[in-house]
Amino acid sequence: MTDPLKDFTNDDWKDLLEEDKPDFYSATDPTYEDKRRWVTVMSQVFLYEPEDTFWRVYWEIGNTEDQEPDFAPWYEQVEETFVTTTVYKRIA
Repeated sequence: MTDPLKDFTNDDWKDLLEEDKPDFYSATDPTYEDKRRWVTVMSQVFLYEPEDTFWRVYWEIGNTEDQEPDFAPWYEQVEETFVTTTVYKRIA
């Protein structure tokens, strides 16, 4: 299995996050992972269709309008996991 993200340039990352990268499709919406004073960490899972593998990409966004973003995404390979959730509702 190859690592399809290892040679990505900044332009490749931007295309991926804008869903304009061939062979990659978003499997989830972007989610907030962590919020700190100066940055917020986001993540999103993408499907790499040629190998049917999933990759979670993390990136930081600045929390102030004057802050220059340091665009240095990191990633990990993940797999689909199905979880059953039990919820309770009122009977009466």
